[in-house]
Amino acid sequence: MKNQITRRKSSPHPPSRSTCAGLGNNLRSNAAEAALETHHDDPDEATYSIRWEKHHSHIKIIIEDNGSDLASDANLFVPFFTTKPNGTGIGLVLCRQITEQHDGELTSENRRDVSGCRATLRLPV
Repeated sequence: MKNQITRRKSSPHPPSRSTCAGLGNNLRSNAAEAALETHHDDPDEATYSIRWEKHHSHIKIIIEDNGSDLASDANLFVPFFTTKPNGTGIGLVLCRQITEQHDGELTSENRRDVSGCRATLRLPV
């Protein structure tokens, strides 16, 4: 299961450090919450990881968790849709809009190695 964002109106400038940090923080928060929700009986088992790769024209940030798999990616980027008890359903929508504005790409898919999700954010530099 993979969900890819297509590009819309773009910014003539690469995203700022604070923009990248905001996107990364939202995705990190989602990963941490998913892992903790899945492993609520043993929080020490809940994990997420963040790694990044710098390429000539872009940076790629990969965030993985060991939470539950995505049951469906159909509503991931639908405004105000959430599966979290206290969620607003706007975090991923904002990530999508910001990513698109900067000619970026955001994908979300289930991990193949273990249960959990992988979000990959690709932004030009």
